[in-house]
Amino acid sequence: RRVPFAALAVLLALMAIGAALSSLLPVARQPQREGNGVARVAVRPAIAVLAFKNLSPADDRRWLDTAFAEMMTTDLAEGGALRVIRGEAVSQAWRSLALPDASGLSPADLKRLHGALGVNYVVVGAYLPLGGKMRLDLRVVQAPGGETVTSFADVGTEAELFDLVSRTGSKLRKSLEIAELSPQQIRE
Repeated sequence: RRVPFAALAVLLALMAIGAALSSLLPVARQPQREGNGVARVAVRPAIAVLAFKNLSPADDRRWLDTAFAEMMTTDLAEGGALRVIRGEAVSQAWRSLALPDASGLSPADLKRLHGALGVNYVVVGAYLPLGGKMRLDLRVVQAPGGETVTSFADVGTEAELFDLVSRTGSKLRKSLEIAELSPQQIRE
């Protein structure tokens, strides 16, 4: 029995369309294998930046609490080496877990935050505006364990807030052994 020519043409056309569509799909990469045959999969560490704490008694700069956290979140997300949790997700988890002040996180609080967000690191920060200058303190805590991975401070003028956050983000990347941003990534 012979297959009609039209049916064969339709079958070939469908195969060609399928091949074209499959070339558009991302290729699944096999994990790299170590010498002993064990697969090694690169996993990006996850990090959450909490709202910064104003150490000044004045409330006129309260807006910087979230501004610093959002700028730091954006800075750390650049380059894709870290899986940075969005600020909204961090805030929502914070409220739903009814956590205390960020500066007083206990190991149990970090464990709950780790469970809610899947983070490996939590960035806790504070700032102090004084005499036209701004001091920015940063501490990175491992979750869920609670060990301080790194901490440092930087000072800049209030007019240089963006540079201050970029410098601090760069120090944070270096301390976590995350690749520095290229000049092109910084310009973008």
